[in-house]
Amino acid sequence: MSEIAGSHQRQTPCIKLDGDAGYVLDFLDKHFRSVFQPICALNGECFGYEALLRVYDADGSAIRPDLFFKSIADNPALCLLLDQWSRELHFKNFQLLLSPCCLFVNVFPNTLVKEQVGNIHHHNPLVSQDPQQRVYIEVVEDDCEDLHALMESAKDLRVRGYHIALDDFGSGFSDLHRASHLSPDIIKIDRSLLRAIDSCEKPLRHAISLAKELGALVVVEGVETEQELELVKGIGVDFVQGFYIGMPTEMRLLLADIKVEA
Repeated sequence: MSEIAGSHQRQTPCIKLDGDAGYVLDFLDKHFRSVFQPICALNGECFGYEALLRVYDADGSAIRPDLFFKSIADNPALCLLLDQWSRELHFKNFQLLLSPCCLFVNVFPNTLVKEQVGNIHHHNPLVSQDPQQRVYIEVVEDDCEDLHALMESAKDLRVRGYHIALDDFGSGFSDLHRASHLSPDIIKIDRSLLRAIDSCEKPLRHAISLAKELGALVVVEGVETEQELELVKGIGVDFVQGFYIGMPTEMRLLLADIKVEA
């Protein structure tokens, strides 16, 4: 951790265009890239893409994102900075795709809290969006130091044209208490509830029922087989996401598809 902290002090995050591979974020002697995973309606039509971060060493070796973020978890300032710059990276890359679909961007709840109370100023904060662009700020399941400030942040984001999604409902701190305070437009059901459906459908059905009671649309995450897709079609979900629906795809491949279509 001391090595990472030292790198943080020596470096400034830098986003640059890397040819056909899209934009890349260089920071902490690492390269951070965007990949995009589709979220689809039950008829197969693409509704949107979730932006996900991929982390690489200077030599190009891949690092598991969860392990990387775990390694910096005891440095909140660094987590905040990387969260903000990752968001900007995803926005820049998604603009290159010229997609009419909506964009889902993961954000730590404490990032939104700190931005809301004004303790942190980012050089490119969340500015106003055209509501027709349907950008969803996806609040992840981490703990939140100030739920009231998070709620105020969600309200402010809506005023500026954003939509709110709640990630991994049924896991971590992504529960009914948080959902009822944020009133998200979309609730994404954690994959663990789908994994348990063979032994008991009740938790998944209950989570979907709670989401509907809050007026949210429902995404079920972690759909990895045709059987799982058929199972969720009859229990009230609106959208699905998972490896069976579509793999997270690198910018290089997505941009190549655009050239072919053109």
